[in-house]
Amino acid sequence: MDKTVKSRGWPLTGAKCNIKPLLFDLEEALSVENTYRPSVLAIQYNVKPGEVTLKSRDGIVHLLRFLKSWFDTPEQVFFVAVGYLDAFIARIKVPEKYLMCLAFACFFIAAREEQLDIPLSTLIYMARCNFTFQDVLRMVDVVTNKLQLGSKITTIGDILRLYIQFLGSCHSTVSEILDEEELLTKLGVLLTDSSCAFFRPSVLAFTLLRFEVDKQLSHTINKTASFGDVIHTLAVMKELQLRCETSAADLVSCSQFASKVLKRYNNHEPCGNNAYLKWNFFPSFRRRDRSSRSTLSVINEKPNGQIKNGRINRKKNRTN
Repeated sequence: MDKTVKSRGWPLTGAKCNIKPLLFDLEEALSVENTYRPSVLAIQYNVKPGEVTLKSRDGIVHLLRFLKSWFDTPEQVFFVAVGYLDAFIARIKVPEKYLMCLAFACFFIAAREEQLDIPLSTLIYMARCNFTFQDVLRMVDVVTNKLQLGSKITTIGDILRLYIQFLGSCHSTVSEILDEEELLTKLGVLLTDSSCAFFRPSVLAFTLLRFEVDKQLSHTINKTASFGDVIHTLAVMKELQLRCETSAADLVSCSQFASKVLKRYNNHEPCGNNAYLKWNFFPSFRRRDRSSRSTLSVINEKPNGQIKNGRINRKKNRTN
C-alpha cells in the first residue's frame, strides 16, 4: 500500500463510524492479491497444439459457473475454483484433454474448503468424460501440491464485499440499495472472459462497483438523493480508488472490456466458448434407441369429405 495514501488521513469528516478494522481488512486483502493473482495472459505464450488456450480457458470457466448453479453453492466456491484453475494453467502447460478433469478437481477442492459435501462420484457422472474417480483424486493431489494449498485464499469476491462494506460504513446512500448477490453474479460473469480476468482483482471489482454506483446515482439523483449525498458518495468512491491504487488508465481499459461482457450478458447473447457436457443415457435406453427407427413413416391422410365455408360435406357411399 502506498505510504502517501496512509498518511493522508480520512478526508470525510462527516463519517461518524469506526472504519479502522475495515480498513485493516481491506489493506490486508490488497497486500496479498498479487500472491493469489495468476497471470492469465501467460496461458497464450508459446502455446503448442493440444495445450490449453484462452478460449478453452473461458469455456471451462463457464462450466464452473454451471456447476455452481447446479449444486447451488455460494459464489465463494466459484471464485476459489477459478482462482485455482487460473493459477495452475498459468504455471503449468496443461494438455487440453485434461482441462475438464482439472476443472472438476478445482471445484471439488473449493467446495471442500467451504465445508460443502459434494459427492465426487456425482461430479464424475456429470462430466461424462473418459476420466475416472481415481483420475480426479490424483488431479486433486497434483493441484494441492503444485499450488501448495494450505489456507484459504483471498478471492475477488472477498475484495468486492469489502468495497460494499466500505460504502456502508461511510453512510453512503447508494450502499443501502446495492444488491450484493447481483454484483457477485455479475463478477462471476466477468471472470468467464479472459479479457477481464487479466486485470487485478481489486481493479475489476472496483470497476464493477463503479458501474453499479453510477447507475444507482443516475436513478436516484432526481428522486430521493440530495446533492450532498451524491457528492459524499463520489468522494467515498474516489477514496476507495486511491486505497486500491487503481489508476485512471487501468480503470478506463477495464471499463471498456467489462462493459462489453456485461452487455452480452444483459442481452442474453451466447458467448460461443462454452464447454458443453455430453448426455449419458442408461444402457437399457441405448438398446431401445438402437432398435427403434430413426425416422417415422409418413401418414397419408384420407379425408371423408371436403371443407366448404367452414363445414365438412361428407359424401355417403352408395351400395348397389
